[in-house]
Amino acid sequence: GKLIFMAPGPIELRAHAILVSDGGELRIGSEDKPFQGKAQIKLFGSSHSAPFFPYGVKFLAVRNGTLSLHGSLPEVIVTHLRAAAHAGDTMLALEDSVDWHPGDEVVIISGIGVEGAKPKEEIIIVETVHNADLYLRSPLRYSYNFTETWVTDEHHILKSTVVLLSRSITIQGNLTNERMRLLALCQGANASEGNLQHCLYSMSEEILGSRDLGARVIVQSFPKEPSLVQLKGVQFQDLGQAFHKHLSSLTLVGVMKGTYMEIGYISWEAISGRKNDWSEQGNIIRNNVIISVSGAEGLSNPEMLSPSGIYIRSPTNVIEGNRVYTAGYGYFFHLVTRKTSQAPLLAFSQNTAHSCTRCGLFVYPKFQPPWNNGTGPTLLQNFTVWGSAGGIQIFRSSNLRLKNFQVYSCRDFGIDILESDANTSVTDSLLFGHFAHEGSQCMSTGIKTPKRWELMVSNTTFANFDLINCVAIRTCSGCSRGQGGFTVKTNQLKFANSSNLVAFPFPHAAILEDLDGTLSGKNGSHILAFMETLSASCSVNASFGRIVRGSVCGGGVVFHRMSIGLANAPDVSYDLTITDSRNKTITVNYVRDTLSNPHGWMAVLLDQETYSLRFENPGINRSMQYSATLDNFTPENFLLLVHTDLPSYPDILLQCGSRMGLSLPSLPSPSQNQGCDWFFNSQLRQLTYLVSGEGQVQVILQVKAGVPPTITASTSAPESALKWSLPETWQGVEEGWGGHNHTIPGPGDDVLILP
Repeated sequence: GKLIFMAPGPIELRAHAILVSDGGELRIGSEDKPFQGKAQIKLFGSSHSAPFFPYGVKFLAVRNGTLSLHGSLPEVIVTHLRAAAHAGDTMLALEDSVDWHPGDEVVIISGIGVEGAKPKEEIIIVETVHNADLYLRSPLRYSYNFTETWVTDEHHILKSTVVLLSRSITIQGNLTNERMRLLALCQGANASEGNLQHCLYSMSEEILGSRDLGARVIVQSFPKEPSLVQLKGVQFQDLGQAFHKHLSSLTLVGVMKGTYMEIGYISWEAISGRKNDWSEQGNIIRNNVIISVSGAEGLSNPEMLSPSGIYIRSPTNVIEGNRVYTAGYGYFFHLVTRKTSQAPLLAFSQNTAHSCTRCGLFVYPKFQPPWNNGTGPTLLQNFTVWGSAGGIQIFRSSNLRLKNFQVYSCRDFGIDILESDANTSVTDSLLFGHFAHEGSQCMSTGIKTPKRWELMVSNTTFANFDLINCVAIRTCSGCSRGQGGFTVKTNQLKFANSSNLVAFPFPHAAILEDLDGTLSGKNGSHILAFMETLSASCSVNASFGRIVRGSVCGGGVVFHRMSIGLANAPDVSYDLTITDSRNKTITVNYVRDTLSNPHGWMAVLLDQETYSLRFENPGINRSMQYSATLDNFTPENFLLLVHTDLPSYPDILLQCGSRMGLSLPSLPSPSQNQGCDWFFNSQLRQLTYLVSGEGQVQVILQVKAGVPPTITASTSAPESALKWSLPETWQGVEEGWGGHNHTIPGPGDDVLILP
């Protein structure tokens, strides 16, 4: 059936549970005529309430039905202070004129605070409003200032935020006395000391979200019977979990606009519908405010310790204009299936995250949307995060463009991309290390570059990375020593009050290719960690590393990443020593995974150079087998690789891709020979082979000890042999030679042996 509430109200609906199913509808207001009065849906119950399978108790469930709640919204929901406010004040000077009403609840949230301090926030009650002046029923408990700075002629201000909480429609749960006591107990528990066992949901109840949690909203549907959820101008209070996808794959057409949520745990779980029918199944999550999201003990450990403001299980949604304050993750794209990780994103724009305990935007485990031939990569844009532990963290990506991302004074990083398979870029963005006021924390890293594959950073500004503990760009995110070695490209970078430009964790970690000279001052140059084998034209620069010194090499220097892997892990790890033609030496450590090969070594080599490779294991040269990948080759590039101390008579197999290398009588020539052609010097017991080709060259080498050649001595002369002692042997010899005139040669004679 249908339950429709009309204006003017007030309306109060109290129930143990509400189920909207089989085409049923629950409506308050409509999209063209929002509800103007006050409506409250209150779900109540206790540990003695009988559960309703499979939803539990205290729920509002939609199963193949329609939930349409349209409350009236003022023109301005979120604004900022235009002037500082002090403890004891009863008036707030706002940036915008508001039409809020006496008795409305408003929250004020501080801007950037001092290092380690929790952002201040308090709920206040409106007494009256005069244009942009908001008068309060009781004085403020805290003071609220704003932080401002100039960056490259642009004025940036982070002001305290003022948010209207009250809505015309409220969905509210009730917290039992048992629940309140448990919450108080858990708030005093220290997660770092492992004192959360008594807070786990399994210690109290077995069914998620049932009796003593506040309430929850559940949406269930089937592929051919979608549920429709439309929420606008709705306030959620005392909910254990705001939205939960239940049982089947969710086929949900949803609109959520202008809602406010302050709950124990929130997740908006959006699962796309029919395969490849993305546009019809997209949900709209727009202009919502989510404040003070904390973990609930009924959830998994990650959700409990780091709950999300907006939790997305499919990118096929419109997520715009939302604000998340004091959550674990602001926005969590949890794309666990191949289908969702490769689905297109409808929109992600104009979202904000503030004071998150983990990071503002988290994408895990990977997001690899398809390349659009018309528009190119998928666009995530106009995202602001500040005062959080981290800004944006993406575990693995391809075909993504982060545009106009602004990250202010987060503790650990601004943007952290661990792996980028292809076509990932950061453009038109701002990374702000710290503000000038005393106690402002400095962001440890502006951008962390991937440990694997590629990234482009362009038209991006780094400001205030000048303190000893922060740096604008840190390479090889998540690398172990011996990994990395990939190239990151940059152009149109700007640095304001930033003396710490780049940091390398260890040699060979990464190469930064400065396309236009805005990073290094040299057009087309390369920046990498200092190594003894670098070209003499490379110079050390203090701005590119303090612990591990950085060097700048000209654009004419070409580098190749070499990764060598063994078929099986060695019993004891050992190093690889590399010596160039100038007798300069580097040593690289064994690593279980070079990110290209298991069980091996990785190094950055210079083009058109000869390198001797020596494994620090005497036994390996007797029987050596490895596979290698070498990157960044064009027809003009080559390397000569040398192995010494091989067996005297080795069996050698060399293969580049599908081509078998040829054995040569002399050293290979790049102009005359092809990749993997080789020469073995038996006197020096030295193998030299050529690496050449295009793109990435894959090498397979096998060396085994062979059998020396044998010489068989003859004990009898052949019948055709001529004997010295017979005069007939010398028949036809001319005068002057021994054996002339039917004689045999004597002592001192010159001898001519006829054919």
